[in-house]
Amino acid sequence: MPDNTVYRREIIPETEVFDIGMINNMEIVRKEQPFAEPMLFNLVFGHKGGMQPTTEMLAAFRSFVPGDALWGVTHFGRDNWTFLAAAIAMGATVVRVGFEDSHYLDEDVDAEYNWQVVEKLVNLIRAMGLEPATPDEARQMLNMYKR
Repeated sequence: MPDNTVYRREIIPETEVFDIGMINNMEIVRKEQPFAEPMLFNLVFGHKGGMQPTTEMLAAFRSFVPGDALWGVTHFGRDNWTFLAAAIAMGATVVRVGFEDSHYLDEDVDAEYNWQVVEKLVNLIRAMGLEPATPDEARQMLNMYKR
C-alpha cells in the first residue's frame, strides 16, 4: 500500500472523472504513485463541458475503466433515475446519491430530506432483484477495515 498520509489515516480516495481522457491520466499517475487496491473510479456525468448522462456515453466511459478497478456513478443534478438504473445494470459498484448532488425524487418532486433520496435508490436496487451492500460488505469490497 502506498506510504502517504491519506492511506495512513485509512482513507480510501475516490477518483472522480468527468471525461474519458481522465481515466487514461489516472493510469499514468498510478504508475508514478500507486493507489490502494482496488482503485475506485466515480464517473460523473452531466456537468457542462463533460460527458452527458446517456446510456451510450455510460457504456463508452465504462469500457475504459481498468479491469482491476471498481467504478460507480454520481446522480448529479438529475431528476430521472433511468441513468442510475442503467449503471446498476452495467455493474456499478457504487451509486452516489444525496443532496450534495441532486435533491430530486422525480421530475417535479424535490426531496424534503436526504434519506428520501437514499430510500428511492434502495428501492430501485431491490426492484432490479439486487440488494444494497451492508456497511461491512462495502468495507470488504474496498479493502477497508472497521476502526
